[in-house]
Amino acid sequence: MNIHITQPFDDDILIEIEALVSNHRTLEYIIAWGLSQTPPVFFQDSVQQDEFTTDVIIQYNDMLYLVYDVT
Repeated sequence: MNIHITQPFDDDILIEIEALVSNHRTLEYIIAWGLSQTPPVFFQDSVQQDEFTTDVIIQYNDMLYLVYDVT
């Protein structure tokens, strides 16, 4: 899992995100994680990049979105 950070974050937040996404190997894992949250976390949007690749956008908290590149 490659993490690309576009904004500076506190080390604590970065460690939290790294731990979270380390289990998100496929879209199935991401969906299962989202449904296990209280309240459930759903995709905010998706962006079709080409015929094989889609970016899936999830709002993690009020200030942070996670974007997954899925094929």
